[in-house]
Amino acid sequence: MAKYGRFIGNENFIINGNPTGDNIVSFWSWAYSELDSNIVRSVLAEYIVATALGITKEPGEEYRQMWRPYDLMYQGIRIEVKSASTIQTWETRHKGKHTFSIAPAKVPNEYGDYADDAPVQRNSDIYIFCLFEPDDENTSPLNLNAWRFLVLPTHILNDMSLTQKTIGISSLMKLNPVECKYEKLKAIVDQCKR
Repeated sequence: MAKYGRFIGNENFIINGNPTGDNIVSFWSWAYSELDSNIVRSVLAEYIVATALGITKEPGEEYRQMWRPYDLMYQGIRIEVKSASTIQTWETRHKGKHTFSIAPAKVPNEYGDYADDAPVQRNSDIYIFCLFEPDDENTSPLNLNAWRFLVLPTHILNDMSLTQKTIGISSLMKLNPVECKYEKLKAIVDQCKR
């Protein structure tokens, strides 16, 4: 848990007790403007899912918790968010060949530590696979109409294989995930938690 709480953007960098002229928004702009990169897009996908579920102001979800064994908590449901895109920041020979990590991970103990002998499992109840599929390369990842979401209960992945580390889009589609757009995502997750 961050001891600073949730930043709102106007917090200044300080040297010798005086503001430098740079604030947290200037850092965010510098660090996270390349929304097409895999690392930033994965964080963006988590945020998009959190906004669709309406949990960004919920206790424990008001900012990203990077060290838990799942991405989001929604009404007691642990959610793992994965993302892919048809557009990359580098040239690729395999456009549209999406592969997602579904690797089981160690279970942390009550202190958040991962012991060498910790059990290994998928630490979520639901996977949400987020696909950014713009009509053209000028479409911003902020355009929620360009995203498609595939929702799959984790037990279906476990029934398929407890040890498989990745899954391609064609294999994923054979598992019959529920597909939806942003506006329907909350309702689909609500149905999956029953």
